[in-house]
Amino acid sequence: MMIPVTLQELCSVSADSMTLSLAFFLFAFILRCREQNRVRSRDIAIILIATVALSLCKIVYVVCAALVFLLPKESFSNRRAKLFTWAGIPVLCLVLNAIWLVIARRYLMEFTPGVDTPAQIQFVLTHIPTFFLITVRTFLNNAQDYVLQTFGFLMGSFNITNSELVGVMYVILLFTVAAGEREASKSPSARENTILMLLFLLCTALICCSLYVQWTALKNDMIEGIQGRYFLPVLAYPIFAAMNIRREKDLQAGVTVFRKTESSYIIIIALALNLISSVTLMMAS
Repeated sequence: MMIPVTLQELCSVSADSMTLSLAFFLFAFILRCREQNRVRSRDIAIILIATVALSLCKIVYVVCAALVFLLPKESFSNRRAKLFTWAGIPVLCLVLNAIWLVIARRYLMEFTPGVDTPAQIQFVLTHIPTFFLITVRTFLNNAQDYVLQTFGFLMGSFNITNSELVGVMYVILLFTVAAGEREASKSPSARENTILMLLFLLCTALICCSLYVQWTALKNDMIEGIQGRYFLPVLAYPIFAAMNIRREKDLQAGVTVFRKTESSYIIIIALALNLISSVTLMMAS
């Protein structure tokens, strides 16, 4: 994920640096265990620590605990290890986050005028169709800004405008990788693609709910405070699902892997785009 915004957050002192690092590590580690088709006790311990730490960084990413369902059942050495990984880890994350919410609620402050968190929660729970329409309206009106923020057109505190070339080229690179990457030792499944897409949608819904009840005025017709960087920890999920769909078609057609030279070109272009973004940030500071 060599996106300029990702590198900017990793170099900052905000919680996003830890959140992004844990999110990328957890997804990559689970994919590694899946490819090896073997989950050892120490692997479960690593997944447990990373999942708990990520969910405690920001509660909306507690859904990432469900990544453990990408691990095939035959990869576990025994039934106890499978039950602990599939059930114990997600439940533990939920329990720990519930405890933390009870402890931290006394320290939460409402900054936006008109915010009433308890009343907002009640409104969302009793007007689910209305809240769904509010969410759709928010994305229809601000989707372009979210994409620009995610792919590096708007940097800093959105007060630094990057070259439009950077954002456009990164979108093209992501589509190129999703369409061309075919290397995998295991054949992808519809179940894995469904899990990844559901996790992305669920995390998006939690982001919207969180900002609506904590950052948006009561009964406002738009959700305030959504930023493109909030989607970075789970951005790889739909991309990987798209790669799986393409990979399955290529495996059926007997197509081989993405050539290493093509991957090298993509990395070089990504580095060049990051260099442009770095120069833009230095000139603006």
